[in-house]
Amino acid sequence: MAFVYQDRDKLSGSSNVLINHDGAVVDHFPAFIPRGKSFQILDQLHKEIHWQREEVKFDGEIRKAARLVAVVGDPGTSYRYSGTVKEATAWHPVILDMKNQLEEKLGQKFNFVLCNWYEDGTHHIGWHSDDETDLLEGAIIASLSFGQTRDFLLAPKDPSKQDNIVSIPLTSGDLLCMRGTTQKLYRHSVQADSTARPRLNLTFRLIQYLAQDDSNRIKMVTPEPKPQDPNNKPKPEVKKPAGRGAGGKSRVQGRGW
Repeated sequence: MAFVYQDRDKLSGSSNVLINHDGAVVDHFPAFIPRGKSFQILDQLHKEIHWQREEVKFDGEIRKAARLVAVVGDPGTSYRYSGTVKEATAWHPVILDMKNQLEEKLGQKFNFVLCNWYEDGTHHIGWHSDDETDLLEGAIIASLSFGQTRDFLLAPKDPSKQDNIVSIPLTSGDLLCMRGTTQKLYRHSVQADSTARPRLNLTFRLIQYLAQDDSNRIKMVTPEPKPQDPNNKPKPEVKKPAGRGAGGKSRVQGRGW
């Protein structure tokens, strides 16, 4: 099944910037995927993905959450959150096609997708931030919605601003992008809704580690170097005369990744 979307130039003109301050940016692109196509994707992925009841660790106990999940991604990627580890399974061709299109349009790589299936209005997800260390800090998290419209809520973590909740009705085919300091400054949730019908949500993420063992984790994503200011060129290294310092040479240490 081919994935068709609107031209990026048109999208940038029709997007709604919901949050843009202190490095936190949240963009909403209504009808990023045409409505008819979005329901086709909903039906296909519901049938072809192996869904499992979400499990989370709460007060030291593993509990069943009120939604179904599946994960796909590059070989060897995994995502740790809520006391559990989700290891990626092979890419579904429809999701892989969407990933490639999003990468082209948003200018960022994605290597992991968390899929959430909300069977009805009792299925929901509580307040949380996607700030786990497995994710590359500040990278875009691109969220695509399919099926039933549900309200996506964003609330500041600052106690003095917690009443300033942003509510966005996400309809089938909508794209929501969170980046920068959003996860540091905000929490988000999808609350229960007694009238809701099935909904699918795909969140495209950038995992920065290949191994899940803390003692043997391999960082596979390196932030791109910032462009050099031509008016602020680095001074040439000056070598110390022999006999000064260890080995007679100055030593410059850089940050390793």
